[in-house]
Amino acid sequence: MDRFIPVIKPRSSIKVDVNEVFYIEQYLRKTKILTERETHEIYSKIDDYLGYLGSNFLKCHRSLYVNMDKIISMTEQSIVFENGESLYLSRDKFTAARQHFSRYIMCNKKLLLFIFISCNFC
Repeated sequence: MDRFIPVIKPRSSIKVDVNEVFYIEQYLRKTKILTERETHEIYSKIDDYLGYLGSNFLKCHRSLYVNMDKIISMTEQSIVFENGESLYLSRDKFTAARQHFSRYIMCNKKLLLFIFISCNFC
């Protein structure tokens, strides 16, 4: 099933694939959606888009959600994404985010190992 975020602008309407989103952030009255190909900025609240995001999105703080599938590393209060972009987080927000991300990648590692072993017995 394809999941997408509808991005409605005054002159265009776009379906943004949720799997391509690196992060979604609100600053003042604009919501920014950074994807693999482009960045969308919309005059709206971030809450309008939360229902479209999956469980792989981590709330780092009130106005920032990151796609954990797109993260390469989390070090020294920075989140580094596949495209080389990085985000800085405050110490307390970073610590909680890193702990959540560490649990996420460990659970996915076990799941991938289970699928690999299961396929070898087929």
